[in-house]
Amino acid sequence: MPNSLLVADPDICLVTTTLPSADEAATIARHVVSTGLAACTQCSTTPVSSTYIWKGALETTHEVTMTAKTTRAAAPLLCNEIARLHPYDVPEIVVLDVTLAADSYTRWVHETVHLT
Repeated sequence: MPNSLLVADPDICLVTTTLPSADEAATIARHVVSTGLAACTQCSTTPVSSTYIWKGALETTHEVTMTAKTTRAAAPLLCNEIARLHPYDVPEIVVLDVTLAADSYTRWVHETVHLT
């Protein structure tokens, strides 16, 4: 893709989280897209190994990742909805800025995400 097709759009961001199963990720993914909080989501099909301290103990767990594409305006509502549906006591919910993206893609995200 030629660089001329890339644009800087500070209003586009990614929201990522980890979940204990592909089924739980798919359930949340379908919900946030169908409600217009995300333009699309991607859920991993291969678990990742997460290592962390929980309640003073070193833990290693297999999780799946879910990434949602959204707008900066919708990101807080999207994060709140993910947290509401998330099975963890302390879910990882991280918003990442998009530095550059295809112009047609950013337009599609803006057209698809809607706050109701």
